[in-house]
Amino acid sequence: GRRRRETAGANREDIMKRRAALLVPLVAVIGLTTTAPAIAKPPTTTVVVPPTTIVGTDIVVSGTLDAQVLSFRVEGGRVIAVAKATGTLALESPTLGDATVTIAKARITLRADVQADCQGHLNVRFRGSLQLKATVTFGTVTRSINETVPLKGSLAFTAQTAEQTALICDISQLLASKASLSDIVAKLEALLATL
Repeated sequence: GRRRRETAGANREDIMKRRAALLVPLVAVIGLTTTAPAIAKPPTTTVVVPPTTIVGTDIVVSGTLDAQVLSFRVEGGRVIAVAKATGTLALESPTLGDATVTIAKARITLRADVQADCQGHLNVRFRGSLQLKATVTFGTVTRSINETVPLKGSLAFTAQTAEQTALICDISQLLASKASLSDIVAKLEALLATL
């Protein structure tokens, strides 16, 4: 009986060693997949809705939205940034009270004024508008709102890599030489692809 117990113990050791041998590569694969680089995210900036009175009411809307810049394009002879805006706007009325409107991933287009230098600094000032369509409840009173409200903001970016510095320098030189807007937008799009 003792020999059988020793053999059974040896078999258990072999099984445990095989399991451990299988587990080590599995842990290595999991380690490789968890250390992969994160997927690039578009840059986010804050755009402001300055206090704006809704036409025909005493309701004032204001607030800030996070705008995630998705792309740039040329439209109407200007550089345009396409972004998704998310956030909450406050509505205040001396007669109705206060309320809020939540904006979720609203697609916005913003006129972009671009400045750049060869040290890797990019500054983009944004101006645009948001079409605010909402049904809002102030206490017991409900109002439909359909108003275009102004947006403004800016994005300051400093290059983190030599490639980004070179692209921003290219943008600077294109701006200085009054190059075509499509050439400038192509470089802005290339920069976005590095983020």
